[in-house]
Amino acid sequence: MIVKIQKQFLVLILIVFWTFNTTLFAQAVKPVIPSPADFLGFSAGQSLHLASPKQIDTYFRLLDDASSRLRVQELGKTTEGKPLILAIISSPENFKNAAGIIETQRKLSDPHDLIDAQAKLLIRKAKVVVSINCSIHPMEVGPSQMSMQLAYELVSGTSKLVESILEDTIILLIPAHNPDGLDKVVNWYYKYQGTQYEGGPLPFLDHKYSGHDINRDWVNLSQPESRLTVEKVYNVWRPQIVLDLHQMGYLSARMFVPPYIDPYDEMLHPIVHSLLNAIGSEILVDMTLAGHSGVATNIFFDAYSPTRAYVNYHGGMRILAEIASAKLASPIEIKSEQLLDKKSFYPNERAWNYPLPWPGGSWSLEQIVDYGKTACFSVLDYAVNKRQELLYYFYKVAYESINDEDNQVSFLIPPNQFDFYALDKMLNILQSGMVNVYKAVDEFVADETLYPAGTFIIPGDQPYASYARTLLEDKQYPSRNNNGHVYPIHPYDVTTNNLQYMLGVKVITIKGQVNGNFQKVDQIIRKSVIPARNGNNGFFIDYRHLDAVKFIQNLIDQNVKVYWLAETIKAGGNIYPPGTLWIPGVYNEIVKDLADTVPVVISNAPSFKKKKAYQLVKPAVGLYQSYQAIIDEGWTRFIFDEFNIPYLTIKNEDIKSGNLAAKFDVIILPDQSVDRIIAGLDSTAVPGQYTGGIGDIGIQQLKDFVLNGGVLVTLGNASLLPLQHFWVEAKNVVNNIDKSEYYVPGSMLKSIVDQDDPIGYGMQRETPIFNYNSPAFELVEGNSVVSYPGGNLLLSGWLTGEQHIALKTAVGEIPYGQGSVILMGIRPQFRAQTVVTFKLLFNSILKSSALLTSIP
Repeated sequence: MIVKIQKQFLVLILIVFWTFNTTLFAQAVKPVIPSPADFLGFSAGQSLHLASPKQIDTYFRLLDDASSRLRVQELGKTTEGKPLILAIISSPENFKNAAGIIETQRKLSDPHDLIDAQAKLLIRKAKVVVSINCSIHPMEVGPSQMSMQLAYELVSGTSKLVESILEDTIILLIPAHNPDGLDKVVNWYYKYQGTQYEGGPLPFLDHKYSGHDINRDWVNLSQPESRLTVEKVYNVWRPQIVLDLHQMGYLSARMFVPPYIDPYDEMLHPIVHSLLNAIGSEILVDMTLAGHSGVATNIFFDAYSPTRAYVNYHGGMRILAEIASAKLASPIEIKSEQLLDKKSFYPNERAWNYPLPWPGGSWSLEQIVDYGKTACFSVLDYAVNKRQELLYYFYKVAYESINDEDNQVSFLIPPNQFDFYALDKMLNILQSGMVNVYKAVDEFVADETLYPAGTFIIPGDQPYASYARTLLEDKQYPSRNNNGHVYPIHPYDVTTNNLQYMLGVKVITIKGQVNGNFQKVDQIIRKSVIPARNGNNGFFIDYRHLDAVKFIQNLIDQNVKVYWLAETIKAGGNIYPPGTLWIPGVYNEIVKDLADTVPVVISNAPSFKKKKAYQLVKPAVGLYQSYQAIIDEGWTRFIFDEFNIPYLTIKNEDIKSGNLAAKFDVIILPDQSVDRIIAGLDSTAVPGQYTGGIGDIGIQQLKDFVLNGGVLVTLGNASLLPLQHFWVEAKNVVNNIDKSEYYVPGSMLKSIVDQDDPIGYGMQRETPIFNYNSPAFELVEGNSVVSYPGGNLLLSGWLTGEQHIALKTAVGEIPYGQGSVILMGIRPQFRAQTVVTFKLLFNSILKSSALLTSIP
């Protein structure tokens, strides 16, 4: 008996010992959660120190390994091939139910089959999704550094607030939204730390193509950083709140948060509008409670443009937070008297929207990080406390969009458009924005008009109809009337984003719903139209469609002879206008093979007598790149790469070295002031190797280039260079006119295109053009390729003083020696968005090397 008891006691002792030691072992091997300071060797936001994107990436992957509260998802690769990561932060229980949470978000955002009672039942257990985006502009380094400290406090914290945040929210944290640029900024900072150049400006774009405009790409989604965010974050998780962390100049407020200034886009749902104001005001309260002075609302920034605020049209709220900058990671000292009054904001005076003025003093990266982190916790706290209300409002916005028949608008897009590339781009943009697109199976009637099968329909009874409306519907930019003088509310950015004009696609607006036999379109796939038999006379290719530009480049690369018709051919009841492409019959198989990958419209060429045509030869293109880092130059490179246009980047020294006519057929000067082209930046702004412009020597070399047969293409304000420094008989008719008399802050205007000029080949006679306070010309010599009509010029946006440009030239070519100067007062490739005028630039390039001949 005693032995039996001893055995039982021994077993009990062994069990206790094993359990105790197993617990100790588990605690011993439990991953330690490293702080940013542990990993970096300096704290996140410490002055004079910056974490690189690689370090940030590595740190978040360490947190993923060490904590069940955080998971890293690689969204894809950036423009230059770096990983773009998303850190998802929440409770382990929420991660287990991630698929269910995503499905609940989908149901609330598309409540076709929900009633209030069902929605409220879903909301009881639903989570608020908050996306926090950091440093899409990489010179604004603070948020990217802050992201590490924020994540650490969330995954290691034990406070009631942190526990509630993890339980009630899903946090989608993008630590470095533009790692390509951030890498360059960090390298620049350490290279020039301690010098006058440490804080920039950079003599190169901080995004390969789009520079600062990367945050104007939320409609087109042309860049991987914006496209991946929409496709894999916003459209999957459908966040209620996006906190978009930026930095601004240092001589004003310390921070901006909403409410925004007017105008608000009238397509924003009133609930979204109200919540933008409410959440921003809550942040202001919390910042003030934390003693963070200098926080202002209702200054500088508006909520008008969808190109900066995708989620505002998808049931969520984009909360912009702009924090004052330092010199990257180096602190600065600012006296109160140095702060600048700007646009009715007085940084030294207390006001209703500025309760705690900043007194001046030292301003550092630590403070930027602290302000940003406080704002993040304020938003997350709000999301927890208002969880059910936010989710109900999110559902309500979508429900009213579907069911408010009195305010619904539908759109019809005829299938036979001038340019199929533009049509497909419009439909793809809408579908990327989760707008449902349908196609008519049969004929149908709307507004007493018969429409053909194949017509595309954008119904008004869908969750994101407001997104379609803000992109497709005709609307004028808001104005104010002061004693009979009507003037625009000063825009933060451009005044229109109307796709039908920017793309040149006809759209018909229908009040209410449209009925018929419609089929949902899941994917837009365009195939070439190819004739059933080979033509003995070769092929004609319809040049109206922009994909034909890619087609040309591919053919030329394969040494195929390609011709532009220089005169009209009429045969078999068909009309083939100038600009139609003719490919000789010996290349039939090459044409058909290429048509499998590049969609074009091909027809068998009829028999025709000798006609004038241009043989297209691969052009030698020089694209000027200033050390001032011009965004227009970046976008030009982007569309060249997209359409396979060959080019070489040329710098100041390349132009000054001369002999340009032997190297290039065409040289392009992107939009830039004449003074900057000639003088560049001086040594007070950038190091010596980046100083200067083309100078007087460069001006002479450009003259010689044109005199010897070259073509100089000038975009926007660069067009003033030949007007001022070449002997050409033309003038800028809006030179030195006050804004009160002539003001076009990014608007679509009417124009007339000379379709018989090679620069106008393949374009519509009546073409919308984008004017951003652009020069306009009066020509004494040369040809006006694109001109403004006599009146009623505005299509979308704002225009003051149309009489100054009526009947004047927007794009003209002036002969100069053996060459010519092509003045493009407009920027035909603006942000890669104005597809309708891309051909003006492409045609100018093709013409520069084309050989006028006769065929066949």
